[in-house]
Amino acid sequence: MSTEHLADLDDMRNLSREETSALKCLKLIQHYKWLLDAFVLDFFTENHWGLLPLSWRETLHDTSLEELGSWISMTESKCERVWPLSLLSLRASVKALSIPRSQLDLSDPSNINSGGVTSLKKTLRAGMETECLRHENLRQLFVRHVKPKKQHETVVMAKLCAKAALDSNVTCVVDVGGGKGHLTRLLSYGYGLDVCCVEAQSDLISSAREIDKKIEYTASKYLGKSYVDTLPCPEYIDITVGRSDEALHQFRELVFNKLNKNSDETVSFGIVGLHPCGDLAATLLHLFLNLNEAKFICIASCCYMKLSCNPCDELRSYPLSNFFLALPEELTNLSYEALELSCHALEAYCQRLEKQQYEVLKIHCYRAVLEKLITKYNPEMKRIGLRSVKHFDEMDFSTYATRALNRIDVIIPPTEMTSPDTVQKLERWKDVVVLYTLRLLLAPLVETAVIWDRLLFIQESGVSGLVIPGFDPVLSPRNLILKGLKPK
Repeated sequence: MSTEHLADLDDMRNLSREETSALKCLKLIQHYKWLLDAFVLDFFTENHWGLLPLSWRETLHDTSLEELGSWISMTESKCERVWPLSLLSLRASVKALSIPRSQLDLSDPSNINSGGVTSLKKTLRAGMETECLRHENLRQLFVRHVKPKKQHETVVMAKLCAKAALDSNVTCVVDVGGGKGHLTRLLSYGYGLDVCCVEAQSDLISSAREIDKKIEYTASKYLGKSYVDTLPCPEYIDITVGRSDEALHQFRELVFNKLNKNSDETVSFGIVGLHPCGDLAATLLHLFLNLNEAKFICIASCCYMKLSCNPCDELRSYPLSNFFLALPEELTNLSYEALELSCHALEAYCQRLEKQQYEVLKIHCYRAVLEKLITKYNPEMKRIGLRSVKHFDEMDFSTYATRALNRIDVIIPPTEMTSPDTVQKLERWKDVVVLYTLRLLLAPLVETAVIWDRLLFIQESGVSGLVIPGFDPVLSPRNLILKGLKPK
């Protein structure tokens, strides 16, 4: 970004569409930083309700949680309430600046570009799937004993990666952080690709190989051993990937040894990561850009609060792009609270409110009240991690507090659990839920900022990049998939 651009951030005539959207997103995030950084557990210790504008408090006090959920998700059929203009503006701005999250129909090539999301230009070629994937008795083998969320993600990601391989004219894929190999297995046995799974935990690799044997055995019964022998068998590498020159060299050598199949030709491949945690996503982007043999990348990220965000650190994971790095640090800074919030499920949460399934959300208030008591008697233990407690019907605050404090040495007088002040605060559970819901409204903005930074990062290296909302956001909240293709 040139000096003249930095001189006046409001002059965006010379910025690309992605840069303009990213800049507007960052400005809105910083404008509402006070709300993003308002941890729910500090609701009473820092009087968060008092941070809200008076007009918001007056309106939200009379708004049911069911109506709030519908309003946030914009599914209300008829609303006679007069909302504060500032709230209406915030909701409209978040929708306009966030990357769309509604799942894209990957089988429909007629989708057009919109809001930074590019549709697939062509569907998978007929016949790319193997007989294993076409056979009705074998298809379910790939997702057996896999939770519905993981099933959904694996099937969608496999389709995207198979198409990326088609677009890049490669037949090899490296699945980093592949765990038990569910995606690896589908890409190899299901789409006929040579796949190498890179996983740091050797016990998961052992489990993956056992599952591979079962699939090969069952497939042989239906399709014959001679056909199964023609399919590429998944390969596995037990390493932790890194960004150093040494780690890059190790990664290349091990992958080549697994994929070369005794050939003297250079092997080209794609990189895939299904929800790499924290810094691993940025590491995969660095591998992709620094390995000439890597022709495409498909990653769906998670755990943004684990990102290394020091702009002075060469191994940082945010910001990555030159555009973000050239902006003032106070504009690009994303707090831990904001990044943690961006990992939460807005769509599923709003559905719960709309269906009046919000009794369980009282636990937010329980935690905030307990924090008030902890800091009153043990101020040095502010924001200490507590044991996770699952809410159940009729669970009272005393039961919750006893279970939550089970593993730490905190002394709170028993009388405090039922004191008038505690009871009064517990009666404000709806206010706590309202604040948390308002924060969730901003969550897509934070994820959008991180994704824009990554998209610009690969575009600055001449890579064609796009963002695809590939998963159902209710089932899989981290549903944005970053896809990059190097020029042929």
